[in-house]
Amino acid sequence: AALYKGKQHEGHKNNFYRCIREGGLPVSDVYSHVQTMNTCHLAAIAARLGRSIKWNPKTEKIEGDELAATFFAREQRKGYEILRV
Repeated sequence: AALYKGKQHEGHKNNFYRCIREGGLPVSDVYSHVQTMNTCHLAAIAARLGRSIKWNPKTEKIEGDELAATFFAREQRKGYEILRV
């Protein structure tokens, strides 16, 4: 039950639809996925550079290492920009 945040075991699609109907976050929520992917990206950057890096979770930026920070995000291609809101 802890694995599913106290919710019944069901497929992701059914869980998503139920959360739309009843409210609340699905078992597979975007917030935990973003944190997980950031961790993976940061580990890859540190491994590529061969050194530790410092991550600020509040600002979601690499601090004190300009080169490492350039690996975390790159310039977007013209015509495929993701708009910031």
